[in-house]
Amino acid sequence: MREIRAKIEAAIKREVRQRCGFGCVVCGKPFYEYDHINEYSKVKEHEADNLTLLCPDHHAEKTRGLRSADQVRDANAAPFNRRMGSSSPYRLAYGGTVSKVSIGSNSFVQTMGSISEPLVLNGEPLVRVRTESGNLLVSARLFDASGAVILTIDDNELKYDTGIWDVEFVSDRLIVREAHRKILAKIVFSPPDSITVERAHFSHEGLSVQVTAREILYRTKRGKLSISGNSVLDIPYPRGVVLTDENHELGSLPAAINVPVRVG
Repeated sequence: MREIRAKIEAAIKREVRQRCGFGCVVCGKPFYEYDHINEYSKVKEHEADNLTLLCPDHHAEKTRGLRSADQVRDANAAPFNRRMGSSSPYRLAYGGTVSKVSIGSNSFVQTMGSISEPLVLNGEPLVRVRTESGNLLVSARLFDASGAVILTIDDNELKYDTGIWDVEFVSDRLIVREAHRKILAKIVFSPPDSITVERAHFSHEGLSVQVTAREILYRTKRGKLSISGNSVLDIPYPRGVVLTDENHELGSLPAAINVPVRVG
C-alpha cells in the first residue's frame, strides 16, 4: 500500500529554498525537488533541517543509491548557489530591475517584485512569475496534446508524470519529450532577466492553446487563430494574454490582451 504523506508546509519550503540558494545543492539547477536527507519513511515528518533541494538527476542518483545521504548532507551544508553566488548556467538569481517573459513571440516586461501572469485560460493563470529574495520563481502547468497534465512547476519545484519519456536540462533549456526527437515543451532561460516559452500546450476547462516559437494558437468556430508579436510593459497589466470561452466570465484583473473565444 502506497504511503500517504502530509504536504510540506509553504513556510518550510520557503525556508529550505532560501537556505539552499534556490537551486539544487549539488549543481545549482533552478528547478528542483524537495528531498528528505534522512528518508521520510524513517522520520515520518517534514522538518526544514532534514529537507534539501535536488534537481531531478541528483534526486534520482540518491534514490538509486548512487549518491549517499552523507554526500547530500555535505552538499546541503555548502549549497552550490551559495558558494558560487548564483547558479550557473541556469542563473535564476536574476539581477536588475525587470523580468521579461516571452510566450510565442509575445513579451511581457514587469518590474521585479511584482507578480506577473502572462497566460490565463478561463480564469486560471497557467504561467505565473514572482520574485522572492531577488530570485525569480516560475509556476506553470504543461500539458500534452490531449489536455492531460504532464509537468507542473510550482515556485520552481518540478513535479511530472513518471510516464514522460524524458525531462532534461540542455544548456539553458528545460526540455520535455514524449519520444525521441518529439518535443512537448521547451522553456529557455536567458540571464539576466528573461524566460521564453518556445513550445508548450496549455489547457483549462475546455479551452486549449498551443505555443510555438512564433505564436500562441487556439481554435474557434472560425478555425485556428493566433496571437503573436505583442510587447507589453509593466504594472497596469498584471495579466498578459487572457483567453475566455463563452462558458466562463471575464476576470476582474486588468489584462493586456483579452480574447473572448467561441469554441462551441
